[in-house]
Amino acid sequence: MEKIINKINLEFVLLIFIIFLGFLFRYFNLFFEDYWIDEMLSFANADPNINLAESLDKIKSIEKMPVLFFLVLKYIFQFFGHHPDTGRYFIMIVGVLAFQLLF
Repeated sequence: MEKIINKINLEFVLLIFIIFLGFLFRYFNLFFEDYWIDEMLSFANADPNINLAESLDKIKSIEKMPVLFFLVLKYIFQFFGHHPDTGRYFIMIVGVLAFQLLF
């Protein structure tokens, strides 16, 4: 029984270490490059100052991508402010949380 508990603790520590390492890599490279065109389009299409119908029309005509990302980003911008860095932080958090899907 003690062997199983030690194995679970080792896996948990390894998971926390990988998440922390992923966070560090994402955070330190967050502002390494200028904004890419897809980031600029995401910023413009998820503008909280335009209504939902206009956002959906822009997303369907320009991006041709799933709408859920832009809707979540739109509400993140409404809550935390419409700034490009806010979108980058949101992507960083989603990326770090995606590490848990590996396990």
